Amino acid sequence: MTSPQQTSPKNKQTGQGRKKLLGAGLAVLSITLLLGAAAAGIYGARKALFVANPRLVLREIRVSGAGYWKEHPDALADAAGLRIGTGLFSLDLRKIRRRILDVPNVDSCSVVRVLPDLLVIKVTERVPRAVLGRAGSPWVVDGESVVMSRAQVMDTYRRLPVITGVPTANVKAGTAMKELKSAMELVMMTVRSFPDITVYQISLADPRKLDVLLRYRRFPVCRVAIPVKNRGMSFMLLTLQSAIINARRTGETRNHYDLSYDGRVVIH
Repeated sequence: MTSPQQTSPKNKQTGQGRKKLLGAGLAVLSITLLLGAAAAGIYGARKALFVANPRLVLREIRVSGAGYWKEHPDALADAAGLRIGTGLFSLDLRKIRRRILDVPNVDSCSVVRVLPDLLVIKVTERVPRAVLGRAGSPWVVDGESVVMSRAQVMDTYRRLPVITGVPTANVKAGTAMKELKSAMELVMMTVRSFPDITVYQISLADPRKLDVLLRYRRFPVCRVAIPVKNRGMSFMLLTLQSAIINARRTGETRNHYDLSYDGRVVIH
């Protein structure tokens, strides 16, 4: 007669371990399924409440800020790819903002949804500081030398200096022209720190110097040569102001000031 087979303690432990692993796996699977169902439910609820809600659609685009785009909101909406009637929560605000920042005369912007049907775009525009090429040129540049179409910039209500001596045949809006750096440094220095100096024209024909037509206060218009490599534009303008005042006090009638001599001014 054969005796019944006995299960060793080791085999019992192995079987119990497998049952625990199976139970843990089933528990993890159940939790994963529950989480997936919950996520699907949340997505469906979000879509029903926001994305697909017929009450939350774009009906108005409001552009705030001072400048060209405040007066031309439809054109900015077209540039941003916006369409009236689009679901308000279907709009990708980051993508819209990137498109607006690609507009050459836009310096910064923010885009905000306002329930139930409004999109507010706040735009800070680049300020035109000089005309490029000639007085009637279609191109202007800001203080960072970024080229803009003259037809799409804010009105500064002031005469802008003209920068000549640079090729404009292949100029493209939105391009930063590095070759204008020294000229725009001069322009911005007069705007910020030397309001008594009015710049009319800057020639870059000679890459070693700026050939400038300007007026200091109510003195006659003078021609000034400023080396591109200098001690600093502020120092150059302070030196020029002193030279103009001294020249008028002594009855000097010549009006060509050359600042190319290491801080000394030669009058021609």
